[in-house]
Amino acid sequence: MIRLSDALILSITKLKTRRVRLIVTTVVSGLFFVLLAFASVVFNGTTNSLEKFSEDGFGKRYIARVDSALSSADYSFYEDKLLLEKAKQADKELIAAKKAEAKRLGISYDELSEMPSVTEAGPN
Repeated sequence: MIRLSDALILSITKLKTRRVRLIVTTVVSGLFFVLLAFASVVFNGTTNSLEKFSEDGFGKRYIARVDSALSSADYSFYEDKLLLEKAKQADKELIAAKKAEAKRLGISYDELSEMPSVTEAGPN
């Protein structure tokens, strides 16, 4: 069995005879570790940046969206006459406020340019 002192003498002897190989191996392994650490930091930073950017920008907005088929109960508010009248009244109040503001500013206002909240549509 090899003792601790014998192992120490053997390792010192090997270090003396194979000094160049030890230095090259140490430098190469150190550079490889630094390269891996750098790649990991860059990859994590890039993915975090992309996630934050997609939350702030238009990443969650779509031009077209597909939903599941809804039942007629989901559209029951179309038949609520009181709600429709409130929406029409709110439109009239908004147009009146815009007319008054346009008059105060001395500019023209065309109420036909406003999109009403409630419109009548025939069967398709």
